[in-house]
Amino acid sequence: MSKIIFARDVTAPKMGLMVYTKSYWVCVDGDPTRALFYGTSPQCNRNKAIVEHGIKTNLYNGWNVSVVYLETAFVPQRN
Repeated sequence: MSKIIFARDVTAPKMGLMVYTKSYWVCVDGDPTRALFYGTSPQCNRNKAIVEHGIKTNLYNGWNVSVVYLETAFVPQRN
């Protein structure tokens, strides 16, 4: 089964979400309410260069993405 890229809001705290801090995120139109996930994997890293390199690949073809620094993000737990 192939993984799907989708956007979700990581700015809203909700019960049961994990807190990610001080990370760079791949976001649609630079909007953190549209942070990208690849399957259950949040597309973020504390190293900005890694995220910048990732957006240069063809993984995000068709998406208008940019790198956004978020002090705090709220992410579902991964299984």
